[in-house]
Amino acid sequence: MNIDIDHRGRISGITETGIPNWPHIAFRNDEFGGPSWKYEGNIVEMRPDSEGHSYSGREGNLCFNLTYTNEMGRLSIQASIKNSGTQSLKNVHAGIMLGIDTYMAQHPDWNDIVFPTMLRCEKTHFWGYFMGPKGQLMVVTTRE
Repeated sequence: MNIDIDHRGRISGITETGIPNWPHIAFRNDEFGGPSWKYEGNIVEMRPDSEGHSYSGREGNLCFNLTYTNEMGRLSIQASIKNSGTQSLKNVHAGIMLGIDTYMAQHPDWNDIVFPTMLRCEKTHFWGYFMGPKGQLMVVTTRE
């Protein structure tokens, strides 16, 4: 698997080298690019850490992190937020944008695009999949 990551920690594309005819998965490079953290409606600026494929950003007392690893041939993204302050936070609005490009403008261009087909948020975790017109399948899930 080849993953192109820019200096802000955003993925520009994923290509699976071990599966024949598996399409290149494109990611957006605009304000909806990702993976990226959003905090209170604004994108958190991320910078590379010295630890390989790890990126961090800060907003006030909140430390945001994205770490990319390869787990048994699959992309794993560890996303975390840590409050480095002494006060508890209430009503914080933070989230992750995956940034997968799902825009299907015209036929036949959309044949290689995956679209969020089924996404489900459970009490303990999130799971779902993106599927393309040719049957391409990309699964997304969280551990917790």
